Amino acid sequence: MVLTDNKKGIFLALLCTAIVSVAQILLKKGSDHFSLAPDQLFSQLTNVPLLVGGALYVFGAVFFIYAFRLGELSVIYPVMASGYIVVTLLSVFFLDEIVTLQKWSGMFLIMGGVILIGKYGHQQTVSVAGKEVLPEKEEEQ
Repeated sequence: MVLTDNKKGIFLALLCTAIVSVAQILLKKGSDHFSLAPDQLFSQLTNVPLLVGGALYVFGAVFFIYAFRLGELSVIYPVMASGYIVVTLLSVFFLDEIVTLQKWSGMFLIMGGVILIGKYGHQQTVSVAGKEVLPEKEEEQ
């Protein structure tokens, strides 16, 4: 049985979420000048927000893969939900969007869920044949 390091995985997932959230803001800004029209396809190569946003998205995905390697998927993956909070707050500052009471409520619920899963979601016991036992640590070689 392999034990994981959820704290490092969670930290890395939060970092990735921040990177991907910035990428989403840039993709949104780049979408203002985005077109699939054949005569404008080449001009997309000069759409800096779109290119940087896409690169950050890929960069963030690579780090998420590493975060998944460090921790339990059932703990690390829900941390990505914090991206909804980060994107909403960044949208206020960079896209002049308004946060309604419903959005604030949703963000607090998401934050609560992420905190609960991050803090208490790690596996402390394993059920073996219906009995709860402590997992065995993998011996270092």
